[in-house]
Amino acid sequence: MRAHTARLVLAGVLVALALLSGERVRSAGAAAPAQEDAIQELADKYAPIVHRPTHGGDCGDEGQPFEPAPVEILFGQPEIVLKDASDGVVTEGIEASDLHEKGSDYYIDLPGNPKSPGCTYETDYVRLRGDLPGVAYARIARQDGHGGFALQYWFYYYFNDWNNKHESDWEMVQLIFDVATPEEALNSDPVETGYSQHSGGESADWDDDKVRKDGHHPHVYAATGAHSNFYRDRTFLGRAEQGAGFGCDDASGPTRAVPVEARAIPDEIAGADDPYAWTTFEGRWGARQSGEFNGPTGPNDKRAWDEPFGWQDDLRETSVEVPISRNIEVGINVADMFCGVVAFASNNLLVAFMSSPWIFLVGGVVVLAGAGASVARTRFWPALPEPLRQERRFGQILSCSTRIYARHPLTLLAIGLVFIPATIIASILQLALALVPFTGPIYDVFMRSTLSQLAVVIGVGSFFVVIAFSIVMAGVAGVLDDLDRGGDPGVKDAYAAIWRRLKALFFGRLRADVIITALGVTIVGLPWAVNRLVRWAFVEWAVMIEGKDGREALDASAETVRGSWWRTLGVGAVVLLVGLGTAPILGLLMLLLTDWPLATVNGVSSVLFLSLVPWTGVALTLLYYDLKARRSSDAA
Repeated sequence: MRAHTARLVLAGVLVALALLSGERVRSAGAAAPAQEDAIQELADKYAPIVHRPTHGGDCGDEGQPFEPAPVEILFGQPEIVLKDASDGVVTEGIEASDLHEKGSDYYIDLPGNPKSPGCTYETDYVRLRGDLPGVAYARIARQDGHGGFALQYWFYYYFNDWNNKHESDWEMVQLIFDVATPEEALNSDPVETGYSQHSGGESADWDDDKVRKDGHHPHVYAATGAHSNFYRDRTFLGRAEQGAGFGCDDASGPTRAVPVEARAIPDEIAGADDPYAWTTFEGRWGARQSGEFNGPTGPNDKRAWDEPFGWQDDLRETSVEVPISRNIEVGINVADMFCGVVAFASNNLLVAFMSSPWIFLVGGVVVLAGAGASVARTRFWPALPEPLRQERRFGQILSCSTRIYARHPLTLLAIGLVFIPATIIASILQLALALVPFTGPIYDVFMRSTLSQLAVVIGVGSFFVVIAFSIVMAGVAGVLDDLDRGGDPGVKDAYAAIWRRLKALFFGRLRADVIITALGVTIVGLPWAVNRLVRWAFVEWAVMIEGKDGREALDASAETVRGSWWRTLGVGAVVLLVGLGTAPILGLLMLLLTDWPLATVNGVSSVLFLSLVPWTGVALTLLYYDLKARRSSDAA
């Protein structure tokens, strides 16, 4: 009897456990859809508003058409294929299932050549996209050691038409929540935002003024071609942290708002038949190419996918804005000119390097070898400033220039300040060309190309800069000539000497530059232009030291250089590179490697430039005296 009772009790316990277990299973099954619903609701609540610029398209009047698109535009198209490591076709007309858990050796190949895209990708995209909506793929991303989570929105673009062109592009924005679950997040605000830009990005607090919002929906300004995401509709200096190109990210207005549909990606992929099986693809979403033209990997290969907080912590807090408006309808647009030149260099020189790297490598080796041989053969010591008129080795010219500059810094720096009013005048004239209405027809005829804009802007600005440089060189030459005669020149004496010889200086340098420019623009006359550029390098010294007038100064300079043309070219080029190139190069490095404000970068580089221009004059004066001493030795 007792045994029977025990069996009944045991059976009851087992039934109760079974019922309890079943209830737990049903509860878990109900919880999963509930959580998915919460993720979708959260994704809808904060779905970003993506803005795309409407200006400046290569193939259409309304700009490049690439918008955040569903990846389905790639599926079921016979011309879009999956290839393996041997570049053999694995599948034509791919589907999501074909990408399931494919490794890094595979890649999707789109029709066209990314190095020479033409209109192929734009026309194919418009045809494949059809009426499909814009899409932002949303997911919840967590990281060990962090209690909150990131709500990420991934955007797929059919083609990256920036300075590093490649098929397909993936960009992302994320919102950081300091709560544990999506359900809790529905009743709270994010604490931080992160916008991807190339391989890095920019961050901001959710309540920061730069985060523009429409209710809960943040505004995202995607740059033309590159699709980098910004907080403002401006033009920024693109700085790819991992070598993914350099140039201007144009997110400026006018823009059009692109509605995007938030589609929540599940945490677990059921298998190859899952609609989101493509999220397990580890290969490349574009054709395998050399360097930065290579197709990108997908979101699951990006650091932000697995380390959203680590990625967020490494973002910049600001982006460098190109401080020129693009809303000028007529005249010269300096931003277009600057950005166009960078794009031209990237799209042509980079392509040429990728196509024939050995030519650039051989050229680089030759240049470095020549520079190394010159440095090895020269000597820098003894650096004896007196007498000024003596033969010096290349290195001694550099070291003596530094010593002379250190002895008379205030006088020489005061002469270099001539550059300040000259730069102001040049800037005012450039702005006038951009704003005065009558330049509109000229712009329409001549300024459509980047090179035309570059030529005019450089021509207008350089006229005053060249005159200022000529005056500084003349002033430094006068100071050193006075020192050579045993005098003790001051700033007043230097400017007085320049004023007395100003007419000869102006017409001598103007005559030389007009002839050199006229020869250079003919292309065939370029060798003669270079020849005369070197022969007439010492016009200012002929005027200030030898007392020549404008016409005689050209002949006197040519006589000084005669027999030492190559020496003048080599030493003069190095002096100009150090004296005039150091500040711009340093400024560029500061822009690329720091987050300093643009005004700070400009200030530092400008002060350095003004400081080095007089040093350049001292070095060229010593070169002039060196050539004179060598000619005297040859005559003796």
